[in-house]
Order: sequence, then structure tokens, then C-alpha cells
Amino acid sequence: MESKMESGKNKICCCYFISVVLLLAYPLRHIYLGVDLWDAGYNYANFKYSGPEYMDAMWYYATWLATVFGNILTRLPGGGSMLGMNVYTSLVIGMMGAGAFWFCVKRLHMPVWLAFWGEILALSLCWAPSGLLYHYLTYALFMAGTLCLYHGLTAVQEKRSQAHKLLDGQEKYLLLAGMMLGLNVAVRFSNLPQAGMILAVWYYGFISRKRLSKVLRETGSCILGYGLSVGLFLAWMAFRHGLDEYAAGVLRLFAMTENAPDYTPGVMLFGMLRAYTDDAGTYWLKRFVPAAVVALLCCGVLPEKLPKVKKLVTALITLALTVWFFRKGYCNLDYASYNSVYYPCLLIFLLAFLLAGVWMADRRAGKERKLLAFLALLTIYLSSLGSNNALYSSINNLFLVLPVFLWMAYIFFREKTHILYFPLKAFLAAGILLLTVQGIGFGLRFVYEEAAGARDVGAEIEDIPVLRGMHTDAQKAERLTELYEYLHGDESFHKNEQFSGNEDSNENNEQGVGGECSNENKENGIRCILYGNIPGLAYYMELVPAMNIWGGLRSYGPQAMLDKLGEIEQETARGGEKPVVILEEGCRNYLETGSREGLLDPDDESFVLKLEYIGEYMQKQGYFLDYFDGSYAVYR
Repeated sequence: MESKMESGKNKICCCYFISVVLLLAYPLRHIYLGVDLWDAGYNYANFKYSGPEYMDAMWYYATWLATVFGNILTRLPGGGSMLGMNVYTSLVIGMMGAGAFWFCVKRLHMPVWLAFWGEILALSLCWAPSGLLYHYLTYALFMAGTLCLYHGLTAVQEKRSQAHKLLDGQEKYLLLAGMMLGLNVAVRFSNLPQAGMILAVWYYGFISRKRLSKVLRETGSCILGYGLSVGLFLAWMAFRHGLDEYAAGVLRLFAMTENAPDYTPGVMLFGMLRAYTDDAGTYWLKRFVPAAVVALLCCGVLPEKLPKVKKLVTALITLALTVWFFRKGYCNLDYASYNSVYYPCLLIFLLAFLLAGVWMADRRAGKERKLLAFLALLTIYLSSLGSNNALYSSINNLFLVLPVFLWMAYIFFREKTHILYFPLKAFLAAGILLLTVQGIGFGLRFVYEEAAGARDVGAEIEDIPVLRGMHTDAQKAERLTELYEYLHGDESFHKNEQFSGNEDSNENNEQGVGGECSNENKENGIRCILYGNIPGLAYYMELVPAMNIWGGLRSYGPQAMLDKLGEIEQETARGGEKPVVILEEGCRNYLETGSREGLLDPDDESFVLKLEYIGEYMQKQGYFLDYFDGSYAVYR
């Protein structure tokens, strides 16, 4: 008997170990795919060239911890290439999946297979590039704070050994939870709403019938931890950069809503809620509710002697509804796009709300279950606050939510045996199966490039050091390689009379992009001004930013652009190096013809105004077009 028990334990330990290894390795599946000129390249450039002298001070201070952590990764072996950075940042995601799995199995005693299923799905739905550390460090600290909250509230109460003891064992975990949530403000300033997780203290106090003094003491522990983290962060900012500089950056962050109204609290909040209430979001409800009513009537009206018939009718209704969703495009098999998973995730969120409500209202459910359901709801809700991505941030942060949801469904299936529960079970099973198929397909196929799914990533880049070993589409690979050779190649490659419009162009071209300073540029890096949706070029081309490399964002106001260009003019007048200006094709076309046809958002007046400022600066400084390949225009 003992040998059988030991054999069973060994099998469980083996499954647990294999699951952890797979969860750590799974995010590495796409590390060599995709050369994103937008978010991924932008963040990697900020990691390499971190500091307010390179980045816009507003975003440097708003994402300080993520930027510093990313800069540390660039100093590790292989951190000088995109492939190496993708390995490190993907391991961060893998560790979150493994950590959540450990908590679910060891602390919640969830079946290993169920926890693994939930984590694989959660990792598959991570649509954001791994380089967006202000996303993933946010989720890591958010999850750490949630786990500390759960443990601090549900751990067995310890007796105080000393009357003067400031904090008991539980309250230490609550203090740590507050510290994790407070530290998240340093990762991304807009993480402030995550302080709402402290509501779990009051909810658990209510269902546990705790004395008000005890709840207040626990709340104070969380707030103290939160305040300590924020206070230490501000103290470091004051010591390192000066509190005035930090305050100025934060004030600009609040003021940016004039140019970027999608970042206002109201717009972000209602944008998230609108996803549940608009026509597309309620599409499934308009079909689900009538189908559920019909299934319930069948189960309630048909004779009790025909349970199999009732279940068969319900199963057919569920199947017909699922087919209807596919035929109407509610979800599709195009796993290279978000549409394949967005609405299935929305469906799961609504089902999670329903199951969590059942748990929280069930008198027979334990307090721990109710707290877990409440924490899952808060996670779904708070993950999207502070972001202008509607529900996409919540979809990206399901490391705890999906295993808990599957566990809630698993227990619901086991405990609710009456025939009238069968329609809900059928629809719940269909939703879970739908998300599993779509989620795994999305995870295996989706590659983020330019905020969308890449369709062709078969061309390998070999001649750009930072991008060596990466795969993207053939045209992008070719043009990036040619641009790199132009910027860093032999002098003969720089001779390009047809774009100079200047009699001295040959002499200038022979000196390289940096003119007489070409040797210095090779040592210190070529300074650049980038405009358009090409911020990743700074990282890929090894160009040192002279100003915000994604100046086209609405959050970067025209006045900030004008002030920075004025600073660059003064530096040049004092003998400093004149930066190379690189524009994307649509911007070049606008400056030459006045046509907005090639711009990503032709109606964005702020974008056009800032582009005109750059055009005026180039005209004043005597820039000329020296290289153009149909995608990138280089002026010097």
C-alpha cells in the first residue's frame, strides 16, 4: 500500500515538475519571429538608451522601473540583440505563469492538470510583445500583491507572542501586498487604480464578520505598505533626478489628456464598460438568453423519465449556437488576428462574473472560495483601468483568473447535479471549449507586428547585428538591411546624388551620414530624429535618440516637440553634431506634396502640426533628402 502511495506521489511530483518546465519554456516559442517597428522596438530602444536625456521625461518617469529593469537586461550576455532580449523578457512571462501555477496547486490545492490548462491558455492569450515590460512587470507585481492579500487574509490567525508586537503574521503579508501594489506605480504611473485591490480586505472582513477595528487595522497595514513603496520611490527620484524634475514630468502626464483624450479617466473607464454593452459585446447575449430559455423549458417540461433526451436537445441547441457564432464572424479561425479570441474572451469574462456571483452568493461556499472569486473579479476589472486598450489589458493578465475560472467551473459541474443546471453546464462547457481551441490556435500563430498580427515572417535577417536571427516579411527585411548598410556601411554606399539637390552632395556623401564627424559617430553612435510610426529604428539601426523617438504619439504635445527642437538647434549652434532625420514614407510625402494620404491617421491635427515643426527645423538647418527606399527617408 505504501509503495503505491509513494508511486502516486512521485507521479504527481513528476507531472508538477514537467508542468513548471513547460510553462517556463512556452513563452519562448516566438522569440525569433517578428520585427515590430512600434511597441517592441520602441521599448527596447528605451531600455538601451534609458534616461531623460534620451527619452521624453514624462514617459521616463511614468515607466521608470520597467525602463531600469529593461536596461539591466541589456547588460546581460546576449542582451545587445533583439533575440537575446526576447529570451529574457519571455522568461519573465514564463516565471509569472509558473508562479501562478505553483500558487494554484500548492496553496489552493487545485488539480495539476486544471491549473496547467488555465496557465497555458493565459500564456497563449498574451498578445503584447514580451518587450513591453511596463505591461508584464505590472502584471507580476499585481499578481504578487494579490497572492499576498489572499494569504494574509486566509492564513490561520497567529497568537501574538508579545503584547507590543506591531504586526502579526497575517498583517505582515497585508503590508507586503500594499508594498507590491505601491511599487507598481513606479512600473507605470497609471497603475494607481490597482490600490482598489485593498477592497478585498473589507469584503473578507464582511463575510467573516470581523470586528471593525480588525478590518481597519488590516486596511492600515495595506495602506502603510503602499505608502512605504511610493514614498521610497519618490525619495529615490528626488535623490537621483530631483523632485522638481519628476513633478514636472508627472504634471505633463496629467496635462497630456488635452492632446490624447483617450487617456482621460472617463474615456478609459467607459471604453472598458462599452466593450460589454455595445452591439458586438451583447451580440452573444441576444442569442444566448433565448437559447438558454428554450433549453431550460425542455429540461423542465419534458418528462423526468427522459433525461437523455433533455440533455441531447440542450446539446444540439448549444452546438447550433456555437456554429451560428462562427458563421456570423463572432469569432473566426484567423489566428493571426485578435478577432479570433477577443469575443470568446469577452464571453468567458461574463461567464466568470456569473460563476463568481454564484460562489459569492452560495451560503455553503467557504469564505476562501468567496474571496478568491472576488479577487478574480477585481483582477479582470482593474487590469484595464489606467489603459486605453479597452479589455485587451485584462485579456493579457489572466495568469490567476483563468485557472480560478476553470476551477469554479469544475466545482460547479461536480456540485450542481440537478437537471435544470444542465443547460448552464452545456453553455459553460461550450464557452470553455471555444476559448481553449481559439486560445491555443492564437497562441501558436499570433505574432505581434505594428499592433497587428504578422502574416508572413519567413525572411531571416542576417546583416543587422541587433536583428541577427530574427524573422520578418521579406520586404521589411530587405529595406531594413539596406538602411543599415547605408547608415553604417562603406563610404561608397553613401553617394546618392539624385536626392541631394545640392552641388556639395558628393563631398558630403563621401564623409558619411555624420559628415566630418563620421569617425566620432562610429564610436559614439549616430544621433537621430525619428518621426512617424518607426520608433524601433533607433534600436535596430543603433541610432542615439536626440529626442523622443515616437514623437507622433498624441501624448507628446506639439509644444514639447517645439521646445526640444529648439534645444537641438542650440546644441548644433554650439558645435554639436547635427542629428540625422528619418521620416516614414507618409511623412516625407506630406512635406513634399502636402497630401495626407499616406499618414496613418490623416485627421490627427497634432501629428501634422508636429511634422510641420520638423519640416521647418530641417529647412532652417539646411537638411536635404539623401536616401529614400520607399519606406524610410533619411535627411542630413
